Amino acid sequence: MSMIRICYFSGAIALLFSVIAAIAAEGNPTPAKTLRDRVSPSMYAVQYTWAYEFGRIDFVTCGVVVRDDGLMMIPLSAVGTGLPDSQLVDVKIIVPSKENDEVEIDAIFQGRDERTELAFVKPRESGREWKPITFEEVPIEVGDEVTSIGMLPKDAGYSTYFQRGVIAARLRGEHPAWLVTGGGVGAVGAPVFNADGQAIGVVMGQMPQQPFLHTSNERRNQSIVTLAAVNIPPALFTPTSDFMLSLTDPPTPEKPVALPWIGTPQLTGLEKDVAEAFGLQDQPAIEIGDVIKDSPAERAGLKVGQKIVKLNGKPLERGDNPEELPSIFGRTLRQMPIGTEITLSVLTEKDQPLTEVKVTLEQRPKDQRELRRFWAEDLGFSTRDVSFQDTYSRKQPANMEGVVVALTKREGAAAAARLEMGDIVTTLNGESVKDLDQFEAAYKALRSDKPREPVVVVVLKPDATTQTIKIEPPQ
Repeated sequence: MSMIRICYFSGAIALLFSVIAAIAAEGNPTPAKTLRDRVSPSMYAVQYTWAYEFGRIDFVTCGVVVRDDGLMMIPLSAVGTGLPDSQLVDVKIIVPSKENDEVEIDAIFQGRDERTELAFVKPRESGREWKPITFEEVPIEVGDEVTSIGMLPKDAGYSTYFQRGVIAARLRGEHPAWLVTGGGVGAVGAPVFNADGQAIGVVMGQMPQQPFLHTSNERRNQSIVTLAAVNIPPALFTPTSDFMLSLTDPPTPEKPVALPWIGTPQLTGLEKDVAEAFGLQDQPAIEIGDVIKDSPAERAGLKVGQKIVKLNGKPLERGDNPEELPSIFGRTLRQMPIGTEITLSVLTEKDQPLTEVKVTLEQRPKDQRELRRFWAEDLGFSTRDVSFQDTYSRKQPANMEGVVVALTKREGAAAAARLEMGDIVTTLNGESVKDLDQFEAAYKALRSDKPREPVVVVVLKPDATTQTIKIEPPQ
C-alpha cells in the first residue's frame, strides 16, 4: 500500500472516530458541562439597596445557596465594612432566565460574619425548592485540578460560566488561600470544586476584581470591570475549612455575630533580628503595644512590652512576613466563642522563662456600622453614637458622652460652617448632649419651635481641640 493511501486511510479513520466522538458527546456531556448544569441552579444574583442620607444606590452580587431553606452566602466585600446594617434595605434574590423575564424574590439581610468574610441573605417566603451546595473539608494538594463556576454581570443575563486551573501553592496570611494557575478561578463569589466534583472553597474578594454584577447609567463600564474576571481571572480561593464556621453558625437578624476581643489593639510582629535579640529564634512572636483599661487583657495581667509566643500551648501561626502575625492572631481569636478561656505564653524579660497568662474572651465593643444614625436634613449632617474607636483614637474616657458627625452634605449648611465628619458634638445650643436619642429629640424640638434660627454646637475635633460652630439654616 502506498504512503498516500496509508495517510488517506488513517485520515478517514481519524475522521470517523471524530464523528463517533461528536455523536457520543451529544448524549454524554463533558464533566465541565455536567458540573455547570448541576451548580447553576444553586447560584443567584442578590440585589440590595443602600438607603443612605443622600439617596439610594442598588448593588448586585453573586449568591450561593447553602441550605435547603434558601439561605445564601455572599462575599462580605459586596456589602463593605463601613455601610451601616440599618441602611441595607430592599434585598432581592434575582432568578435569571434565558427564556423568560427575571423573577425577583423578596429576601432578608441576615447579617455579616467578619469571622469568615461572608454575609448572608434569606428569602422571606418558604415553599420554593432550593438546591444547596454542600461545601466539604477535604484534603487539597498542589497539582490538583480545580473547576469553579462564576456568574457573569447583568448585561450578560447573570449567566454562569466555568473556569479551570491547577493548584500551584498555598498562601499563608490573615486570609489563608490557595493559588490557582493555568486558567484561574471564577469571579468573586464563585464556588470551587475538585476533580471529584466536591465543593472545596469559594472565591473571596481580591483586587482588582469587583464583587458586583450590576450596571448603572453612571458606570456603564461596570460590565467591563466584572468581565475582567473572565479575561484576567482571579487566582485565589479560600478553602472550606476557613469559612465552615459560618455555614454551621450563620448570623440572623435576631442573633448577629458577636466578635470576641481581649483589649490589645496595638500588636506588632517581631522582626527576625529583634526576635533573636530576645532569644526567640525561629519563633513567631507578637509584642503588645497597648492594653485597654478594664479590658480582659488588663484584668488578666498582660502588660505593654510583653511578647506573645504561644497560644494555648502551641506556637503562633506563621505568616509570610512579621507584619501579618497580628492579623493572623486576630483571625484565630475571632473564630473562638465569647467566654472562651485562652492561655497565652508571654515573655516579659530576656532570658527569663515564659509566663502563662489566662485570658477570657469578651464581646468586642460595638463597631461604627452597628450604630443607628440621625439625619439632620435641613442643615445637611448626620450623627451617630460615640463608639470605642472614637474615644480610643482621641484618648478620651470610654464612657464619653456626645454624638459623632457621621456625614456632611457637600455645600450644605453644616459643611459651610466647617462642621466635619468625625467631630464629636458635646453641646447643642448650650445644652449638654448625652447620646443619639437625646440629641435627636432635642434637635427635632428645636427645629419644630424655631425652624429658621441658627444652631450652635460645641465639638471635639479629632486633634482633641474644642471648637464652637454656628450653623445658619438655609433661608
